[in-house]
Amino acid sequence: MMTFFLSSTHREKEPSRQLQNQVEEDVKQDRLSILQKIQREITFEKNQALEGRLEEVLVEGRSKQSDQDVTGRPGRIRSSTSRAI
Repeated sequence: MMTFFLSSTHREKEPSRQLQNQVEEDVKQDRLSILQKIQREITFEKNQALEGRLEEVLVEGRSKQSDQDVTGRPGRIRSSTSRAI
């Protein structure tokens, strides 16, 4: 499972740009790093629980990252990338 997080940025005409007490960029990066670390740990634990199991998946196509991987959906919940065998 892959999860993406981004730090917030203000567009030129957004009203929030005018608010006081803006969070500093280094604080945003630190918070983002903490969140990403926690998510990696959660994902690792969930993936370990699935190790060795045979799962039915709907293969949707080749992965954008590797010709050896395919993208598919296990069940109805989420997209996933798996190694083609």
